[in-house]
Amino acid sequence: MSGINQIRIYYGQGEVVNGPSRADLGPFPHITVDFPHPESASIRDLKDWFMAMFQLDANLCSVTVHCLYITGINPVVYELRVADRTYKWRKWVEWCRRCNVPLTILVQPCATYPWRNKHPHQKHYTTLDHVVLRRSLHSME
Repeated sequence: MSGINQIRIYYGQGEVVNGPSRADLGPFPHITVDFPHPESASIRDLKDWFMAMFQLDANLCSVTVHCLYITGINPVVYELRVADRTYKWRKWVEWCRRCNVPLTILVQPCATYPWRNKHPHQKHYTTLDHVVLRRSLHSME
């Protein structure tokens, strides 16, 4: 597996702990997967891939993708930013490559409630406390 195409995926529900370095993903389980050409991936394709990976029902939920940034170096400070658009994802991948930072994300499920929308083709997302990620991803490593 080529390091430049690896993505470290932290996953699960819960709040991100803010420690001395701010965003601390330590309490979340994680895996590292090979992903070909992350710089050209669309956020829709990524979300579909995560939905399949975690065996989530697209009629009940979706996922949010949070990208890990380093915003300070002395001391190191981490920050999570939501990648809800393809351009945000690609800009983040470009930043990681330019700064030689590993691709590290947090993926969390969120419920969809399409009946709450003013527009019939948009979905409403909220956090989802009762969805269980059905696959043990440690068996995928």
